[in-house]
Amino acid sequence: FFDKDTTRTHKPDSLALETFKKLGAELVEIEFPKESPYDVFDIILRAEAGAFFDELVREHKDRELGEQDASSRANSLRQSRFIPAAEYLQANRHRKVLIEKFYAAIKDFDFVISPSNGESMNLATNLTGNPALVVPTGFDKKGRPTSITLLGNLYDEGPMLEAAFLFQQITEFEEKRPQLFINNKK
Repeated sequence: FFDKDTTRTHKPDSLALETFKKLGAELVEIEFPKESPYDVFDIILRAEAGAFFDELVREHKDRELGEQDASSRANSLRQSRFIPAAEYLQANRHRKVLIEKFYAAIKDFDFVISPSNGESMNLATNLTGNPALVVPTGFDKKGRPTSITLLGNLYDEGPMLEAAFLFQQITEFEEKRPQLFINNKK
C-alpha cells in the first residue's frame, strides 16, 4: 500500500517507515486478501451499528443527529432495521473467510504497518477484530495531521503497542497540534 500511495501522506509515511527501520524493525512486504467482497461487508457494519444504537432509533433520537440526508449515519441506522437476517448471515460467512485470510497474512509478524488511508484496512480490522492503532507522523504541506496504522494479531496487541511506544519515544509528533487548533485557543 505504501508503494501505491501518491497522496498527501506519502512523505510522512516514508519517514515513519525509516524511523521504524532505525528502531530495528525488519520491514517485509505482505499481501492482504484482495478478493474479499468488501461491498458485502457494509451489511455487517450497518446491522451491527444499528443493533448498538437500537435504543437511539427506537426512541427517535436519530432525528436529532445533524445530518439527515440519504448517506447520513442517521439514515444508515434507520435502514439497519430492514436488513434481512439471511443477508446478515450470508455476509458473515464471507467475514469468516476474511478473518482466516487476514490471519494467514499476518500471523508470522509481530505487527504490520499500514498507511492509515490504505485501501480497506479500517474496514478489514473492524470485521476481523484485529487490533489497530493509529500513530501520528506529522503534518502534510497544508498543515493537516498525518498518521500510519499499526495492525496486531488477535489477542496479541503487545508488540504493536510496544512499537508505537518506541516510535513516540524518538519522535515528537504526538506532542504537536495542527496550527488551526493552536491559533484558535481562547
